[in-house]
Amino acid sequence: MAFDGGANDRIRLGVIGCGGRGTSLMKQFGALPDAAIVAIADPDTAQMDRAIRRSGLTPTPGKHQDYRKLLERDDVDAVLVTSPNHWHALHTIHACQAGKDVYVEKPVTHKPAEAAPMLAAAEKYGRIVQAGTQNRSDQGLVEA
Repeated sequence: MAFDGGANDRIRLGVIGCGGRGTSLMKQFGALPDAAIVAIADPDTAQMDRAIRRSGLTPTPGKHQDYRKLLERDDVDAVLVTSPNHWHALHTIHACQAGKDVYVEKPVTHKPAEAAPMLAAAEKYGRIVQAGTQNRSDQGLVEA
């Protein structure tokens, strides 16, 4: 599908977790013409403010201390899960239940037993769940 820049052709993203990796992805995805960061979630309001400043996002996305409020938004199509590792499974499962597609950072799970419920949620709710490793796009590894 070719994007013509119209509002309906943009993927509207929410970011759960506004630390270093979340901020980096906010900057990367925010620069794409066919994506928009519309909401972010982190329990630390100062961290959200810092992430917005460092990523240079305009307009400013909606901020939520409770990630479940982000998942309730109708204007969020998919979420980037960049929270601490021990939250990845729960955030992914809740996002699937809320009808959102998910990109979850590595490690995908904190414990191997968390993988099966994540897969079950993706299948039950018909969601796309993608995991990131950066191994194939990391410049140093490409050069190696």
